[in-house]
Amino acid sequence: MLRDKSGRYAYIIGLIVLSASTVIFSVMGLLSKVENYTLITSYLAGFAIFQYVIGILIFNHLNKKY
Repeated sequence: MLRDKSGRYAYIIGLIVLSASTVIFSVMGLLSKVENYTLITSYLAGFAIFQYVIGILIFNHLNKKY
């Protein structure tokens, strides 16, 4: 049950972060600030690590709560 909740919360947080970053990268693309796609690839790798860590943190928080 706790894994379910922590996964759901991590998913919601991930969607918020991904939506905000999509807007930021779109604006940067329109302004011709992003020409090297290494930045975007590095960001996606960092985002995957962020999702993993936030899921563990939420699970530990819920584990203490219940």
